Amino acid sequence: MVVWDELGRGGSLRAFAGVRWLGRRTSNEGGRARARGWAVRFRLLSRSIEYGTWRLERCASYPSNPSFSPPELLAADATMAWRSDAAHDHSRVIAQCFACTDHGPGAAGFTAEEEDKLWQEASSWKGYCEVLARAAASLGHEGCLRVLYELGGYAVASLAAADADGDTPAHQAAEKGHEGCLRVLHELGGKAAASLAAADADGDTPAHYAADKGHEGCLRVLHELGGEAAASLAAADTNGDTPAHSAAANGREGCLRVLQELGGEAAASLAAADTNGDVFDSLETLHYIIGHPRVSLTTCGSNQ
Repeated sequence: MVVWDELGRGGSLRAFAGVRWLGRRTSNEGGRARARGWAVRFRLLSRSIEYGTWRLERCASYPSNPSFSPPELLAADATMAWRSDAAHDHSRVIAQCFACTDHGPGAAGFTAEEEDKLWQEASSWKGYCEVLARAAASLGHEGCLRVLYELGGYAVASLAAADADGDTPAHQAAEKGHEGCLRVLHELGGKAAASLAAADADGDTPAHYAADKGHEGCLRVLHELGGEAAASLAAADTNGDTPAHSAAANGREGCLRVLQELGGEAAASLAAADTNGDVFDSLETLHYIIGHPRVSLTTCGSNQ
């Protein structure tokens, strides 16, 4: 067992280091992508060997009973099982996510080390895909979103999956101002496209997130995509607040101008009142910057 342990850990780690060196020496993107894929395989092999050694050691400490299977071993077996089943798809994520170039500036911060952390902390393939999708959208990694769509199953479902707070990848993309990711989600269709108008636990849509952070471009993209995405520019959350309320409350004058410019319900929402009868937290800014009718100043509630 000692020989196996040393051979498994040392040999696989040396092979992994060699593949990483090969990736750096390879001059073309395709070669580097293949090298990354082999690196993942060697990394999984190393973990499997280490787990096998650990399992033998743990079993030796228990009574010799063929029908006896400790709970911790069952849990470890389940973890290794899903990682093994997902190994091929995971290698595609690694190879394609970090080889593609269709992503925003923030995607540079999404390194292989960051991805590996997500992989290590995941308890299932489904959970891994959902966290990866939100991370990719938050960093503007359009290529990662496309790879998840291509893999199908849990991977494609993750493009519209919400976390405990109701946040989807679309919310993350809008909050960080990644217009390209919003376009990709719409292009992929289905639930991914529908998530552009999805509401979180507080009723806030990606449009609310974009307005809150002052991302005028995201508001324009949502309007351009039409349908429910465009309608969300005037949608109210559980407090009756629209994206216009979010923009005004945070002094996002540019977003207020954009909503006025887009017309229709988006422009009309500039005079909408929330559930408390309040129109805006920053009505003076709204009036003097945009020149909205003074009637909105007289219909405000407690914020005046």
